Amino acid sequence: MLGKDATMRIKSAYAEMPAQMQAAARFVLDHPQDVVLLSMRALARRAGVPAATMTRMAQRAGFAGFDDLRTVYLNDARAAPDWFSSKAKGMLNRRDAMGEPALVGDLAQSIAGYTANLASDEAREAIARASDMLMAADRIFCVGARSAYPVVFIFSYVLGYFWPAGRILGGARGELDFDTMFDITSADAVLAASFNPYAKSTVDAIGIAAEAGATIVSITDSTVDGIGPQSSVVIPVAKDSPSFFDTMTPAFAAAEILTATMAGRIGPDVMTRVRRREERLAALSVWSGVLGSEPPHVPDEANNGD
Repeated sequence: MLGKDATMRIKSAYAEMPAQMQAAARFVLDHPQDVVLLSMRALARRAGVPAATMTRMAQRAGFAGFDDLRTVYLNDARAAPDWFSSKAKGMLNRRDAMGEPALVGDLAQSIAGYTANLASDEAREAIARASDMLMAADRIFCVGARSAYPVVFIFSYVLGYFWPAGRILGGARGELDFDTMFDITSADAVLAASFNPYAKSTVDAIGIAAEAGATIVSITDSTVDGIGPQSSVVIPVAKDSPSFFDTMTPAFAAAEILTATMAGRIGPDVMTRVRRREERLAALSVWSGVLGSEPPHVPDEANNGD
């Protein structure tokens, strides 16, 4: 139950609250998802009470303030997220309370903030370790299902420009090539993406890889749930969104940053490798009217001063 501890404390103090506080308490009890998604002022407007009443109601229930009460709901939401259909209701409530332009702004700001977190010391250290591990592996297998599948696809696609392409084992619908999974050894690495609620096929794949002793690099939302505990390194990304569906943008950014970091470590030779890939693709006429008939010339000996 979302906000179970807060609900019990509010109910215990409810009888002794003044009428306005009771109105605030009833709204919180009846709309737990809104507590996660809406600001305190937006909640107060919907409840028909001053914002200060929300704070006093939380204090009457034994919390330091409304932010302290909200933390209970947020922690529960992270531990056991609601179905997307429930979040859709919260999204509509948020739009009705704030207006569509404000909702769009919140979506953009939350995505930008989560992506900016990849510049944190924790994330940069994880990306550096992940690059070391992946580049030391004999083979890189990519595992992701459902909404996480495009994340491992873009990683594998970009990687193919300069490194032996990562082999995708999962699928958008959750299917998994178990026969290939059983071929994984301790000399291999897995790049996995998965987010709560975690696709069973991805969790199963990581279990097989871990038993084989393979290196596991995960782009995920938790170090203690899902695929996190069995990972050699976790690149942490947030996914909660004012929308009904979780944002995948930070995970895409993590995959792109990881491939760029790996490419940078190759040094000048990466230009030759990318050129060769472009030449093959151009010969197959995969592009139309974008890059011209031939890829640009890159000297074999880069940085030669000419």
